[in-house]
Amino acid sequence: MTDLTALLTRVDAATGPDRQIDCLLDCLRTGREFIEWTADTGIVGYRFKHHTLGWELGCWRVGYTASLDAALALVTKMLPGWRWSIGTIQSNGGDYAQLAEPVMTEFGPGIGIRAQQHAATPPLAVLSALLRALIAKQEVADAEG
Repeated sequence: MTDLTALLTRVDAATGPDRQIDCLLDCLRTGREFIEWTADTGIVGYRFKHHTLGWELGCWRVGYTASLDAALALVTKMLPGWRWSIGTIQSNGGDYAQLAEPVMTEFGPGIGIRAQQHAATPPLAVLSALLRALIAKQEVADAEG
């Protein structure tokens, strides 16, 4: 699995779409490894490691860092049932995203883990919040057990 903290550092440093980050996020989603590959034409692509076939082509059309829809679809896949909000705060200089885990408490509905982040673009804000939420979930799981 992709190292979440290292991936978060890369996402936070990004200023726009990044195909390598997209591949790393897809590896996180699928649990596969990848390598960078350059064709004879000079076009850079990425290959996933396949358990029986060796290296196969992949990651050509995934655009998590470029598409808000793709970033939110990844949130839905990785954190089913979580709520999200996205906006722009001019005083903070940009776009933000917030993810919240709905939980039931003895007093009624509540929020468990919450992750939020500002970034250069809405998809990057969503992806940064997603990685922060996944890290927080892992920390909670490690503490419990």
